[in-house]
Order: sequence, then structure tokens, then C-alpha cells
Amino acid sequence: MHNLYAQWTPYSVPNLVLTFGVDNVFDELYVSHASRVGLAKSFVADDYEPGRSYKLSAAYQF
Repeated sequence: MHNLYAQWTPYSVPNLVLTFGVDNVFDELYVSHASRVGLAKSFVADDYEPGRSYKLSAAYQF
């Protein structure tokens, strides 16, 4: 799975940081081992993680 993000700080507002990101860029189907629960021998790959998602954030530091 691949994620991308970009950050931009406007020249006129140096304390502001804008961030845009895309998680799971290629919309791959996958199961995260970190979110697995239960016994290892009863593994069933039917609890897939979310597909592609977008993020937009703004942070201002005082």
C-alpha cells in the first residue's frame, strides 16, 4: 500500500501549514496485521482495511 502527501506553507502566512494527503493511492485490498484479533489458526481474510481516502488539514502555530 502506498500513501502520498504534500505540505505547503504560504509565503504571506509563515505560521500556517496546509497538508493534503492520499492514503492507499492505488486502492489496494489488504488486511492489516495490526488490526487482527483472535487466534492465528482461525485466520480469515475478510476484515479488509478501508480503500483510498483523502485528507486535508491546516495547522497554524502561534
